[in-house]
Amino acid sequence: MILHSLPDDNPALRVLARRGIPIVVVDAPEMDGVPMVRIEDRKAAFAQMSHILELGHTKVGVIAERLRPDNIHGPVDPSRRALAVEHVVRERLGGYEAACLLHGIDLTTLPVFEAGGFDLAAGRRAAAYLLDHHDLTALVCTSDTMALAAIDRKSTRLNSSHGYI
Repeated sequence: MILHSLPDDNPALRVLARRGIPIVVVDAPEMDGVPMVRIEDRKAAFAQMSHILELGHTKVGVIAERLRPDNIHGPVDPSRRALAVEHVVRERLGGYEAACLLHGIDLTTLPVFEAGGFDLAAGRRAAAYLLDHHDLTALVCTSDTMALAAIDRKSTRLNSSHGYI
């Protein structure tokens, strides 16, 4: 069975292990003795944010799909961040934060919004919130889907202000 990006505490993991079903994991979770395919998420996110900051952006927002599978969406504070069980998002946030610290960005000024899902609609809502409530010059996203949603939302916002929609 191929598992893709399950939360660290997903109950299906225990069921599969008890039944002895062969498993390969893509992205997450890390399981002892189970083959895994993934990138170095923290390192990749660090490079992504460093690039944005080296371009001169200092007002950056972050869109994360979800920290936990609990349907919560909204701004992420440190207590919510501490509850993260989604490995990829947790690692990428860590990479973003490390790059910000290295570049002298105060983490209290880094708005992070949890979309609460993996779909374009959730990403658009997250982008809308960040763009409407913060004076940002750039957004970084923890997935391609969130990035596409942010591009779509930003384009819609720009076009609607010029009457193109």
